[in-house]
Amino acid sequence: MRQVLWLLIVTLLVFGVWQFFLALRAGRAPKPAASTNADKSAGIARERMSPAPGPDLQPGLGPGLRPGLRPLSRGAESALSRAEPVVSPPSGEVFKIELEVQGLRREVGALRTTVERQQGEITELRTELRTELGKYAAQAQSGGNETVPGASPEYGEALALARRGLAVDEIAARCDITRAEAELVVSLAAGGQRPGKQGDLL
Repeated sequence: MRQVLWLLIVTLLVFGVWQFFLALRAGRAPKPAASTNADKSAGIARERMSPAPGPDLQPGLGPGLRPGLRPLSRGAESALSRAEPVVSPPSGEVFKIELEVQGLRREVGALRTTVERQQGEITELRTELRTELGKYAAQAQSGGNETVPGASPEYGEALALARRGLAVDEIAARCDITRAEAELVVSLAAGGQRPGKQGDLL
């Protein structure tokens, strides 16, 4: 059970890294083409061709030309025609990224469902363990036999070892139970834990 939980945690971490990588890929839009000398010339030409107010017009000048400004040269016109448009990202790549994101979202939803189901199973196991240890708690309080009829054998052996004075780690190793369970058994064997509170150590 612990290995499955660790595997789920590692999977979620890998998913987070993958989402970050996709966000970086989606944020890298193609940059506009670098400005060239022809683009600068085209900008200057546009400024020269910008219209001026009526009083600035003089006889002999074309409409929209100020005194001292020259018409657009042929070189500037050819530079404007050769200017490269801004390239937009391919639509196919964006669609592919969206499909990958949707697939990852479905996988995350499945993982969440699995985790919730396993959490419910863990809760049931803890409830069952509290019930088993409650039987041993009642036996320890009454000072009866070392084993309790109908209880799990590993807990009966753990209770017997605890009454013999073995350490918590030794009890957990011999009976194949967790250290928290062994601590609870030792506490019950010593008579210092009431049956209603045995779940505090879980």
